[in-house]
Amino acid sequence: MPFEPTGAVWGALLGASKMHKNTEVGAYAAQRVFELDPSYQGTHTLLANIYASAGRWENAAKVRRIMKDSGLKKEPACSWVEIENSVRVFVANDVAHPQKDKIHKMWEKLNPKIKVIGCVPDTSHVLLFVDQQEKELKFQYHTEKLALQFAFLNTPSGSTIRITKNIRVYDLGFDYDCKIIRYFDSN
Repeated sequence: MPFEPTGAVWGALLGASKMHKNTEVGAYAAQRVFELDPSYQGTHTLLANIYASAGRWENAAKVRRIMKDSGLKKEPACSWVEIENSVRVFVANDVAHPQKDKIHKMWEKLNPKIKVIGCVPDTSHVLLFVDQQEKELKFQYHTEKLALQFAFLNTPSGSTIRITKNIRVYDLGFDYDCKIIRYFDSN
């Protein structure tokens, strides 16, 4: 590189390491981010998830313990979608939304269809000793899924839906049969 890598560069490598399940590179990138910005909790969370995905539970627990001892807390995930110049925000397992029942019914309709095309939750980093079905339930009402179902219910067929999450952006097109036409995930 023609310049010294910043925390953002090392953070991008850390994120890519998680995606590609490269524990050693991820741990190295995390160490560099810790040196540049030791208080950023996202690094700890990613590193713990990388270790958990690799089955290195003791390392994952150690990172979580460091977070706890340092008073760092995982930033709550949230997603937002803009529909007709109005921004709607969703948090995980949101039970207060006025359309929650319709949103959940839409998810029950869509979930089997997206599993068929290969969109299945990655539960390898879930720090719970429960069976696979229970882990998948934890992912069922993640913020981006709630935002997506809300958008399906409140936009015309053929619309482009942009869901922004505090860690990534989703750009989706769909038809009334809930077939996902286009999916773009940019970090």
